[in-house]
Amino acid sequence: MARPLSQSLSDVRTVGIPRGLLCYRFGTLWRTFFEKLGLTVVVSGETDRAVVDAGTARSVGECCLASKAYLGHIESLIGACDAIFLPCYASANPRAGFCWQRTPTSRTTAT
Repeated sequence: MARPLSQSLSDVRTVGIPRGLLCYRFGTLWRTFFEKLGLTVVVSGETDRAVVDAGTARSVGECCLASKAYLGHIESLIGACDAIFLPCYASANPRAGFCWQRTPTSRTTAT
């Protein structure tokens, strides 16, 4: 039987990190951080069809494939850890959004 996620931070001994998006790109940083705190780190498995299908079942149709896979990785960690680490990282550039957008400075003009 899968164990429930912890209700209190003091109960957390094992942290899950999804293998997707920036969470995994900076995985070495997060793993080191949590291990230095004395916690065990569990990383979700490789992305495969089952992971994507699980994420698709939890998402809306308009989500991109990367987001669906990310949700599938989160789903796979439930029951394998006490807490799942989901950082919010909007952008390294405070003037840019997560996705590329056309702005007045990025538009090209026909001459």
